[in-house]
Amino acid sequence: MQACRAVTKNGTACTKPARTSGLCLMHEDPDRAKVLGSLGGKQNRRRSVDPEIPEGALAMADLRNLTETALRKLLAGELSAKNASAFSQLCNLLLKMHPTATLEAEMARLQQQLAEMEMQIQTDHQLPSLNTEREHATGERTGGTEAGEAAPVLPSRGRNGHGNHN
Repeated sequence: MQACRAVTKNGTACTKPARTSGLCLMHEDPDRAKVLGSLGGKQNRRRSVDPEIPEGALAMADLRNLTETALRKLLAGELSAKNASAFSQLCNLLLKMHPTATLEAEMARLQQQLAEMEMQIQTDHQLPSLNTEREHATGERTGGTEAGEAAPVLPSRGRNGHGNHN
């Protein structure tokens, strides 16, 4: 088989097999190289994958739905293995963060609930007791102990009975 008689861009002889014209396929039709190169480049371009990602924090059901969609697109050839791998890594990261995010949300809810309860207790202590108002109006006692009637306070001997707690 005869080699192409053309010279390459770097000045060396072309080593591709020659056709009947004495030139290889690429040297015979220089525009063909552009077309073939363009086709190859288009194959390597990123395909547009447009998953519908819900706004806000993703729930586990959202992650499951996105993963199923990505799997279907991968199997249909609409998603490259490289992009599917990146997607998988991001999903794994979200799954690892989920328990912490859930605990943080629960802690914030409990802190809010505690603050509301403390506010309610402060409000309750600022209002005069109905019993106190009735006692002042009638002079009768309805319950509770006066300061002088309080139960006597006994000194603590501690756990070992000697006045210290060790």
